Amino acid sequence: MFARGAVVVREEEPGDDMYFVLEGDAEIARRGLELRVLGPSDHFGELALLGLLPRSATVTALRSLRLARLDRPRYLQLSMEAPHTTLRLLEALLANVAASLIAMTDRVGMLLGERLIPRRAEVTVTLGDAKRTVT
Repeated sequence: MFARGAVVVREEEPGDDMYFVLEGDAEIARRGLELRVLGPSDHFGELALLGLLPRSATVTALRSLRLARLDRPRYLQLSMEAPHTTLRLLEALLANVAASLIAMTDRVGMLLGERLIPRRAEVTVTLGDAKRTVT
């Protein structure tokens, strides 16, 4: 159980486990910028569990937080004892990472589009009886 304000994991620190939120809410922040709020049924730390990267964000409890933890040794044991279950877990984690990546690239694309794509303006000029539209 983590009390309000407690840091569960810290950005850039090593780790080999992931967490599943059972109760409460937590904030995920990277370089001090809030990325999103987690609630029951959310998870974090999958890249650390797989041994791919150090922690990519800091997770802080917003209120009393109860988590389930899966560490790498238990994950490896599970992969030997129940490979089908482990494969389903990996598929679910990959689907979640893919959905997050798609959402992120969509947001980046929208931001870039709003800033970089030239705006088309149309102006109609009237001189006497003649009208001319300029784009």
